[in-house]
Amino acid sequence: MKKKRCNIGIALSGGMSKGFAHIGVLKVLEDNNIPISHVSGTSMGAIIGSLYCSGMDIEKIEDFAINTEWKDLFNFTIPKNYLVRKYAMRNLIKKVTKNRSFAQLKTPLYVSGTRLTDGKKVVFNSGNVTKAIMASMSLPGILKPELVNGAEIIDGGMVDPLPIASLQDQCKKIIAVDVSTTYQEQLQRNSHVKYQSTLANDLKEDFIRKELDILKDTLRHKKIEKIPRLFKFLILKVLDWVLTPAAIIDFMAGRTPPEIAETIIQSYTIVISRISELTLKAYPHDVHINPKQDYMGWFEFDKAREIINGGEKAANAKLKELKRLV
Repeated sequence: MKKKRCNIGIALSGGMSKGFAHIGVLKVLEDNNIPISHVSGTSMGAIIGSLYCSGMDIEKIEDFAINTEWKDLFNFTIPKNYLVRKYAMRNLIKKVTKNRSFAQLKTPLYVSGTRLTDGKKVVFNSGNVTKAIMASMSLPGILKPELVNGAEIIDGGMVDPLPIASLQDQCKKIIAVDVSTTYQEQLQRNSHVKYQSTLANDLKEDFIRKELDILKDTLRHKKIEKIPRLFKFLILKVLDWVLTPAAIIDFMAGRTPPEIAETIIQSYTIVISRISELTLKAYPHDVHINPKQDYMGWFEFDKAREIINGGEKAANAKLKELKRLV
């Protein structure tokens, strides 16, 4: 009698750049011949999960995380409706997923989203993968909601940050990879001034540079009542010589504009941390992997390699449990 293959599912949580840790976990599973039959993902977990389910080599997924110019996706211009350029994000996802449908994936994938009108969970496992991912990662204030079949869908992390439930009826054994941090850990990270992301600094400079350019353009080309031409000339010279982005950043002593981004993330951290705790208690799972990424924030895209290594370390710490699944 032919031995039946053991179904092992893996749930990949959301967490923006912290979600790169999923790559490290998947590397350890592959290196130890632990097969994955089903994948569920939320937000960044959905992106990494889709690449894995498409059959892409782990090395190529790692290359995607490390070498993508993530800062090009951010929008710090006025008016600031959302902080991520949706068209740029969609183009990126289309490119890496090759605009596949779920039916074209080599491993079944389940992507979680949240219906904005009633807060109900929506699970995508058919149709276009890019559209499902865009819906799953549309964090309010960061990325505009995705319209799917007439309904606005936002980030799945609002109701299903750790999508174990999607695998309950599909898999005998489940690995839960949770990159969330507690609110206290987030506060500790915010107070750890010396750990500063290169990307965060780049975004600060980009934001300030654009704001200054807008002000200069206004002074040069628009008629402003009660401001003499000589005074306008002097203001422009001050802007050019004194108020450089670097000087303003020094003056701001590390504050990140716009501050609403940090507020959104801190609020979101509270929500997903609590929901993830409840999910782990409510739904059976066999192995829980929680990579500890000391002082790592949600926008540390430039530290992808370090985050991936953290995922590997966390998975190796649970290797005995993982091998017992096979």
